[in-house]
Amino acid sequence: MSHERTIDLAERARAAAKGDKVAAHAILEAVQDDVYGLALRMLGHPADAEDAAQEILVVVLTHLGSFRGESAFRTWVWRIAANHLARVRRGRRETITFETLDERLRTGLREVS
Repeated sequence: MSHERTIDLAERARAAAKGDKVAAHAILEAVQDDVYGLALRMLGHPADAEDAAQEILVVVLTHLGSFRGESAFRTWVWRIAANHLARVRRGRRETITFETLDERLRTGLREVS
């Protein structure tokens, strides 16, 4: 990726944080495929990945003001995405654990004929 493109995204992020809708749209266009790809790799299901990617993009847009430019814009987005997806995966494991426990309790309590 060229240095010019990185600067362009950082500049667009600052403009979008100030309310520039065209810049916000350009940012979404630039990162949405990468965010979806990461979500799909981490979650494994297209529908879950789509939902997670949308949630991540909302977080990115609503937190543009906190982008300080200390890293590349894409790196900043990647960190947000990775943290969000890790929380989603942890939540899934907890749900599966409780579902499995519930099923085992119900199955274990049935009388065997």
